[in-house]
Amino acid sequence: MIVVIDGPAGAGKSSTAKAVARKSGFNYIDTGAMYRGFTALFLKCHKNSTLFFEEITKERVQFEFEKDVSNVFLDGENITDEIRTSRINDNVSEVAAMSPVRAEVLVFLKRIVDEGKEAYIAEGRDLGTVVFPYADLKIFLTADIDIRAKRRLSEMSEKDVNVDKVKENLLSRDEKDSTRQEAPLLKADDAIELDTTNLSFDEQVDVILDKINKLLK
Repeated sequence: MIVVIDGPAGAGKSSTAKAVARKSGFNYIDTGAMYRGFTALFLKCHKNSTLFFEEITKERVQFEFEKDVSNVFLDGENITDEIRTSRINDNVSEVAAMSPVRAEVLVFLKRIVDEGKEAYIAEGRDLGTVVFPYADLKIFLTADIDIRAKRRLSEMSEKDVNVDKVKENLLSRDEKDSTRQEAPLLKADDAIELDTTNLSFDEQVDVILDKINKLLK
């Protein structure tokens, strides 16, 4: 079984998917962390696209997904905390729009699923439309921009960034993600839209768990 959660930045996809995985026993795939890992490599290549495209296939970026835990490594170093900084936030949209990067992520995602574990929950922006159009359950998670900014700020490892800066970054990323030529942020026709603006975290997790349980019956 494959469950996907798509939606704009800061909607709470990662934390929600992780909690659903923990409570359901599904394996959690953090696609956002994957693009952030490649962004860290892009910055390490000093934003030199030619050099970056030569390096992305050399497995310098590695991922470990097991149950509700995800880790990202760059050249053997665990950078899971680093990928949640504003430095990565400010550049991830550019990297996520690059065709060679998307191709690498797509291959990795499909390989994970093809390995045969029974159930997955993954979050991203184009999972229900491009990566897993055959997913058993598709959720499109949304929330008011002010709520999204507060949630994203709480996830960041830096403490000297203000909410207005985060809001500005999210609005910019919404624009880039929705208008990019390849695999733009879109709600799949058969996805269930879940606006979490007025829901507590536990409530939004329970809504998704309830939908999963109904499918499993």
